[in-house]
Amino acid sequence: MNTTRDLYARKRDLRRLYLPAVVLVCSCATVALAAKPRDPLPTPLYTFDSESPAVQGAVVGSNDVLAVDQSAPSVFIPGTDLDLLLPEDVIDALSANRLIAPGETFVLLFSVDRNTIGTAPPDAELLAADVVFNALNQADRNQAAGDQCLSTTLFTLSGPFRDRASRANNNTLIVNNYNEGGTEFGASPYIPAAESNPMRAALDNVNSTATQPEPQGAGARQPLGLYFSLTALSPSLGALSSCGEISGATILYNATPGVDATGTYACFDQLGLTATDEIDGMIVIDVGIVGTYDAGDQVLFSLAPGSPFLGSDPGAAANVYSARFGESTVVFAPADAMGLGAAGDNIDALELLPCANAIDCAILHGIQGHSIPTLSGWGLLMMVALLLAAGIVVLRRHRPGVARATR
Repeated sequence: MNTTRDLYARKRDLRRLYLPAVVLVCSCATVALAAKPRDPLPTPLYTFDSESPAVQGAVVGSNDVLAVDQSAPSVFIPGTDLDLLLPEDVIDALSANRLIAPGETFVLLFSVDRNTIGTAPPDAELLAADVVFNALNQADRNQAAGDQCLSTTLFTLSGPFRDRASRANNNTLIVNNYNEGGTEFGASPYIPAAESNPMRAALDNVNSTATQPEPQGAGARQPLGLYFSLTALSPSLGALSSCGEISGATILYNATPGVDATGTYACFDQLGLTATDEIDGMIVIDVGIVGTYDAGDQVLFSLAPGSPFLGSDPGAAANVYSARFGESTVVFAPADAMGLGAAGDNIDALELLPCANAIDCAILHGIQGHSIPTLSGWGLLMMVALLLAAGIVVLRRHRPGVARATR
């Protein structure tokens, strides 16, 4: 009778000890991977800022235009092809010519900097569709600077477009620093969207983006005219600008990098800005003489924190502004239309994507949230150690009972 009771007690204690051990190990030793978007968008061309580990380690330059290659940033257009001859040159904004028809709807694609917090948790409809990541939760995980997000607000070239196809005040993650099975920036730290950066490892910061034109014909490479701005302290800026004063709000243009010379597309004052403002992200719609800011042209842009045009609003660096040739510069998209606007929030890369329904586009292109658990090597060792320890404890606790049963 006592032997039976002792046997049941040992089994009960084993369950009590083993189950918590397994749960503990699985909770801390697995890596949760998100799932790729239903329709991944291609990684745009991009740049890193001068504080990025990839730049600090001389893997790439802050004057180089990058493309991702096998999960790593690679130089697609070297800075020298844009007449940026010194490593201290920093590309601060980048755009191809994004021709879009008046009245056509689109969503904004944007990247944020290391100080951005965000204001909006993921949209409820997107959560229901398993699209669970956005700028706020990536900032909470301390890894937002290497991402690209999609606005859930629709726009036309006149501003926000309000109808049932548009959901205001939010965004979703579409390109991560890490390869979730779709596209990526290959940015440090190389952490999945569902994981945190608890050690606060240094972040590569996606500083500008531009969509590469589709190749024309088999093996062909479409000529890429690039519009870009430089930080005001970039040493090559003075030689490339024809604006009189050196300014980080001057937009430069190169019709064919590596072949043509870089010249000025628009001076800061043509955009309604001062010499001490600094463009931080932009989309150029150049419908007139290509490479010249003239009638019909429009530039959507964000400004770096500290730019006088931003005024005293602490979240205004996440606003998007619009400059049309011959018209006053105005707010195009307030920060809250994109789930941003907290003090210190800053959009530092801009792009657009034609889209008829913002929620549908977010569900189609957003990184999904169902996780794929994988056990790391240290996690496996911890599991073995804990299970052995639990077994030893059980044996020691019940050794006297076994002896009694034998007698």
